[in-house]
Amino acid sequence: MSGNFGDFQIGVYFDAVNGVTSHYPFDAASVERKAAETLPDWVYRYVSAAAGDGRTQRANIAAFSRYGIIPRMMVSPPERDLSRGR
Repeated sequence: MSGNFGDFQIGVYFDAVNGVTSHYPFDAASVERKAAETLPDWVYRYVSAAAGDGRTQRANIAAFSRYGIIPRMMVSPPERDLSRGR
């Protein structure tokens, strides 16, 4: 790989956008399997357990699951106030 990782990552992304199938694993199971094979055992266990006992990850999932994204395209505000600009 020449250049930096960011350039590599962008190249992989643009390939995917253009329909080029990557030979790199991008599904979670493949990435996790490769991590288990590559990382020292103690590092893999720490990361795979959500950096500890997983409590923070579970709390984040619970908190964010209460929200949804509602697109607000092409919606004008009822009243425009330009007095607070410059």
